[in-house]
Amino acid sequence: MIRIMKVRALVVGIDDYKDPNLLQRKLSYATADVHAVTRAISKSNAFTVETLEALTNEQATHQRVWHSLNAVFPPHLNFDSNTIAIFYFAGHGMRDPHGGERSFLGCYDVEVANPMKGSIPLGNIHSLLLQSSAGCSIAIIDACFSGAVMTLVIERETVAELARREFREMRGAGDKTIAIFAACRPEQSAREDDERKHGIYTDELLKGWRDGKARDEEGNVDISGLAAYLNRRFADDDQIPVSNILSGRPVVLWRHEPPAPGARIVPPEPIEKSKLMAITERVRVQQVSQEVQEKEEKPLKERVRSFAIPLIVAAAALLACGLSTIFVEPLRLGFLALIFGLDIILAITGIGLHRAIGTVLALVQLPLLAGFAYQYFQWGAGITVLAFLAGFLWLFWVLFVGEVLLLIVFSLNASMR
Repeated sequence: MIRIMKVRALVVGIDDYKDPNLLQRKLSYATADVHAVTRAISKSNAFTVETLEALTNEQATHQRVWHSLNAVFPPHLNFDSNTIAIFYFAGHGMRDPHGGERSFLGCYDVEVANPMKGSIPLGNIHSLLLQSSAGCSIAIIDACFSGAVMTLVIERETVAELARREFREMRGAGDKTIAIFAACRPEQSAREDDERKHGIYTDELLKGWRDGKARDEEGNVDISGLAAYLNRRFADDDQIPVSNILSGRPVVLWRHEPPAPGARIVPPEPIEKSKLMAITERVRVQQVSQEVQEKEEKPLKERVRSFAIPLIVAAAALLACGLSTIFVEPLRLGFLALIFGLDIILAITGIGLHRAIGTVLALVQLPLLAGFAYQYFQWGAGITVLAFLAGFLWLFWVLFVGEVLLLIVFSLNASMR
């Protein structure tokens, strides 16, 4: 007789964080991961849903996540072997900025400078799994450094060793099962992929679980089979997931159609290896050339220098051209024509950057350009109004130099971002 399990689940995904320091480290697919995992849990035919809470972005504050975690993993005072408790997290994983061994899951209101504020220490997740009243407790973490949940050292014992010891002590409570799925090792980053539109680990986990690629001969996907499938898929990759199953019995997550009679289950092929970028966040995989990648890895000062040097060279060349106009008439006319054209481009660019201010500047520049053309190219010779406007060429040059300088500052600022 098949026993139908009940599920309590908390699913958390955060793309946008409150701390301004994380604005440049915005994730793209954590909330998409949450929606996909939520649908998988709600549609699984291996259990019925008792409670299922999904928290995304500003909903996922530290207080709310911690309160929901304790509701999903209450202490095992009333042990229930027929219940599965699941916690899924997609977002930023963080290390102790002071050099300690602790790692954290960043909630929406986490402070980067002090992750203890607004985060969930990975050690606390482990403790909740052990103390839960559920017959099966599962944590799935798609975040950087997530493997630290099983490798923190406490009195020379890893968390996994402590779990085994505590597991033996609590066997009297029933067939307790604990499963931890971490997207990467403690020192590694987890990745997102624009083609998949998911975190790579979550996407592979869903293929094995929801799509049945981790099913056995009977069509069942259980936690041990899912862990084996993930290990196989990432066998040749630089992102190495970590799984730990402490199980007194198999726990089925989905019941698929079994393979056709006589059909052989082919082990999954490893995914194509791709270079792991070493930055402290869930990162997006981008297909870039080695030249572009090296450019992106340059220190900030070097990037600014490489951007500013061409501008300085161009300005020096323009100045030299301007000085040479004193001696060579064709160069003088070419220089003035260049200034005339650049002024028009600057006016259009100014409108694009700020419609109101740019429009005012363009309206001022229009008559000044007419005076410029009258003075240097003798256009409209004899027209009194143009001769009057030519008397304000000093204002033309002030505006021109000011706009060039502002454009350079704006470009450098954009480059530094």
